[in-house]
Amino acid sequence: TKKHVTVALSGDGGDEGFIGYSRYQSIVRLENVYKIPKVLRSLAGSILNMSPAYKHRLFGMGISYQKLEYLFVKFYGGMENSWVLNQDEGLRNSFMNVLLNPNKPLLERISDFDIKTYLNGDINTKVDRASMAFSLETRAPLLDYRVIEFSRSLPTEFKYDKNGVQKRILKDLLYDRIPKKFFDRPKAGFAMPFEKWFRNDLKDYVLDILSEKELKNIPGINAKRAKEIIDEHMSGRWNRYPQIWKLLVLKQWLDLNN
Repeated sequence: TKKHVTVALSGDGGDEGFIGYSRYQSIVRLENVYKIPKVLRSLAGSILNMSPAYKHRLFGMGISYQKLEYLFVKFYGGMENSWVLNQDEGLRNSFMNVLLNPNKPLLERISDFDIKTYLNGDINTKVDRASMAFSLETRAPLLDYRVIEFSRSLPTEFKYDKNGVQKRILKDLLYDRIPKKFFDRPKAGFAMPFEKWFRNDLKDYVLDILSEKELKNIPGINAKRAKEIIDEHMSGRWNRYPQIWKLLVLKQWLDLNN
């Protein structure tokens, strides 16, 4: 991009402000499930946990939390966090009051929460670091405080309608100006192919940095379980790249700061 322009426009803020992420759909689908008493959900979760299918066990974990809001927070750290000693640490973040606000609908609360956490601490940080590394200026029109305040003032159905259409008001505006084929398509993220890299190009690197000996030096984790997760990934049984990525970043941070 830097070869062509000195200032680039970014669409950051659209998903958070106008309820665009696919995980919001998952939360909506689970709302009715969470109306079932927790004791019954936990029982169902225990039964699903005995299934050989990983997705079944994952769903079993998901329906067993006390609150649906807690499940939403777990989405960020990964549902499979058995390698962490204190698995509920993430529920003590400083913006839980935003997520648990009793005066707002669920979708508005999780949108507010994403603006305060994911957008601020992850997306904006990533874009700023990457663009500044190449002296590229970026502007995010949807993060203009007036746009954000306007999005927060709109009724939910203007952003997520009864048919499950997300970012509805933005799409309605675009339909009048741009051919649908340019944007009326499935979401596409920016994920790296770490699943394959960790099993091939980066396998030796991962096994060296996260050897059994090195894992035992990382505080706050179950080293034995972490080793099992790495082995599961390398054998091709399950895709554990999110957990391996977190362990790599944590280990590198510890090496730099100890």
